[in-house]
Amino acid sequence: MMKLKLMLIALVGTFSSIANALPAIEPLATFSGNKVVIDANKITHLVFIDLWRSYEGNGDEKMIASLGADFLNDSQQIWIQPALNVTIAQLAQFQQYFPQVTPLVLDHGYQIMHSFDIWQSPYHVLLKDGVKLFSGHARQLQDFINGTQTNSVVTATTVITDVSTLVKSVNPTFAKKPLVGNKSPIDFQQLTSINTAKNLSVIFLDSLCP
Repeated sequence: MMKLKLMLIALVGTFSSIANALPAIEPLATFSGNKVVIDANKITHLVFIDLWRSYEGNGDEKMIASLGADFLNDSQQIWIQPALNVTIAQLAQFQQYFPQVTPLVLDHGYQIMHSFDIWQSPYHVLLKDGVKLFSGHARQLQDFINGTQTNSVVTATTVITDVSTLVKSVNPTFAKKPLVGNKSPIDFQQLTSINTAKNLSVIFLDSLCP
């Protein structure tokens, strides 16, 4: 029954859109240099990870193990770690703690992630016969496999209808620092007066990014 369901999913994805065609990701190799052989008879499940999040317990390893034997038997997991703040020795040590994370590919220059327009991890992509069937985070993947997600390719969208619900009774201290170097406080309470019919843009700057 599961095989039939996966076949139907593949057919839905095939006719969904030419834009979902599989980017050229082959040949793939593990961080240790071994070639990754993709099983054409199975759905390819690309798992984009951040090993440091996994160490903290925020990875998707347990979630994937809970997807059920039928899906795991009908799919091939390929784990992909971006080549940022990791060494080959750290990857080898990581696999000792997480032996199920195999094969593990090191994504140099975010080439694989960006080819699928992915900018976060953990993240998941399902592929079959050169077609992208799914792209999304863990909860979306679970819903998709369980049949509660109707779209063949998921796009995550969150709409906030009431900005005031984001403001707590005790607010943290925020400050903005213009490029000229002078700090000035931000009146966080002003968010409650924002017209929710208008768009609100929030920009987060990561000091680790150049």
